[in-house]
Amino acid sequence: MASFKLEAIADVHRFSDEESCIRFLGPVSSFCQVWFKVKGSNERCYPIQKLCLDWDPEENSFVRNICPYRKAGLKCQVNHISNGIVRSLQSMPPEFLPSHTKYERKTRKESGSTVYWKQRKSKSWTPVRLMRIPESVAARINEMCVERKHNIEHPKYGCDLWIKYDRNQTPDRMYDLRIGKTTALTDEEIRYLRYPLDMRPETLEEATYEWARLKSLYMRANFVPGPEAWRRLFR
Repeated sequence: MASFKLEAIADVHRFSDEESCIRFLGPVSSFCQVWFKVKGSNERCYPIQKLCLDWDPEENSFVRNICPYRKAGLKCQVNHISNGIVRSLQSMPPEFLPSHTKYERKTRKESGSTVYWKQRKSKSWTPVRLMRIPESVAARINEMCVERKHNIEHPKYGCDLWIKYDRNQTPDRMYDLRIGKTTALTDEEIRYLRYPLDMRPETLEEATYEWARLKSLYMRANFVPGPEAWRRLFR
């Protein structure tokens, strides 16, 4: 059961009840994730995560209706992602910095800017982490940008953002945000290794095959017998 996990392709920052100071680098992308559970032969339930084929990160919306998971009515969640400097990591670099790999030394263009990608599982150090931002929080950040008249990830006029997460709060209050000081990115910060943002879903053929294979296991994990089902069971 191939399950998509963002943590498998990047180092993802986890927000907690301790405030995190983040300097977003941009650009911002998004993906739509499908969540469901299946029940295996050992009667244990396993969570499955898939990328929705209908979602277009450039349009930031659903642009087609071909995804078998979405057509089945499975739960979808849109997340925004961006690279960001974690200030606490930046303030404590290791004494020895391993050399960057050949892949990491290659200059690349992203939204008109020169960037360097972090190679997964390399020992190279970077204080940059991938930020996963729920859609509701992304909307609040966008409102802040409108008030400031500059995006928080702007190289010169951007700013730090303090974020705290409390899972015990109501959904609309789980994330606490506050604007930090305006900080222009230094040349060193611009050259920090970042993570690619291209989330590639399965092909339609692959997704169709996967859902056909998992559908019966999904039904087993989520089946709640109704009155008629119980009557048939005890005939």
